[in-house]
Amino acid sequence: LLVERGTTLRFRFRAAGSAPAGLRLSVAGLGDVQVPLAGPEAPGAPVLLRPEGLRAGEWADVRLDLRPALDAVAASKGIAPAQARTTWDDDWVVTAVRFARSSDPGGAGTGDEVYEFEGVEAAGAAPPAPAKGD
Repeated sequence: LLVERGTTLRFRFRAAGSAPAGLRLSVAGLGDVQVPLAGPEAPGAPVLLRPEGLRAGEWADVRLDLRPALDAVAASKGIAPAQARTTWDDDWVVTAVRFARSSDPGGAGTGDEVYEFEGVEAAGAAPPAPAKGD
């Protein structure tokens, strides 16, 4: 996934149960980052975004503005864009997006957790409108 300015990841999500889970994105130059969707964040990866409005058992529309969030993680790690980005236009490259239940050493899960996604879509910004006279 090429993450340029204006790129968003959109989907509908519903979680039933109490075990922590979320998305983990592998980003060239930054490593793994996470988006907690149910329960607390998993140890070991910075939080990219924490979606609001997610309630157990209810469907929610999730929209993740990826570019500013990746820029913020890079800044917090002290990574300059030229060190991390891999395209000529300084875009981020996400090499994998995975959903996983987080490690649960406290036994918070009940064993009957259900996580559902609908309409997953990654979309870039609309191209600029042509100038008058073009």
